[in-house]
Amino acid sequence: RGKHHVWFTRAAAALPAPVQLRFDATHVSVDAPCNALRGRYLLSGSRMLIEPLMGTKKGCADARLMALEDRLEQILPTVKDWRLQTARQQRGQPAASLRLRFANGSEWL
Repeated sequence: RGKHHVWFTRAAAALPAPVQLRFDATHVSVDAPCNALRGRYLLSGSRMLIEPLMGTKKGCADARLMALEDRLEQILPTVKDWRLQTARQQRGQPAASLRLRFANGSEWL
C-alpha cells in the first residue's frame, strides 16, 4: 500500500515468481528475480533498521525487473517498523504475515 504500490505493480507482471524476504538471526536476504540481495538488520521492539543491502550485479533481460531490484535495494533500508499479523490459518496459507512500514508511510504485507 502507498507509494510503492505503483512501481511494484508495474514490475510484478514480469516477475517469474514472488519476491521473497528471508530473515535469519542477523540478516535479511531478498530472492530478487535476477540477483540476490543481503544486509544486516537490527530490531528494537517494533522498530527495525535494515542496513544498506549488498548483492550480485547480474543484468536482467527485462528492464522492469532490473528497475524493481534497484528499487528494492533502495527502499528496504528505509523500513521503520514491523509487525507480525496473525490470522487463522487456512489450507495452504501462512498463519502469519509480516507487515513492514517505511519512512514515507507506505506498508508492505
